[in-house]
Amino acid sequence: ANIGAGLEAYLFENIGRDTEYIISEKIKEVIRNYEPRANLFSVNVAARPDDNSYSATIVFSIDLETQPTTLQLVLRRVR
Repeated sequence: ANIGAGLEAYLFENIGRDTEYIISEKIKEVIRNYEPRANLFSVNVAARPDDNSYSATIVFSIDLETQPTTLQLVLRRVR
């Protein structure tokens, strides 16, 4: 099965708040659908127009874990 959020399509869109929102929602959706053990606290996506990329910060915990984990990613288009 192909599990993914399909983010590559959005990385070629104009960089801006609308795309930040869509990427954030896609990340939330894929975590909710494919990782039921994850307790999602927040997903923040910020455009980095000078770098043609987005930074994403995901804060979550896994069932039975007491400390949240913060995952920071840079989403960049690759040709």
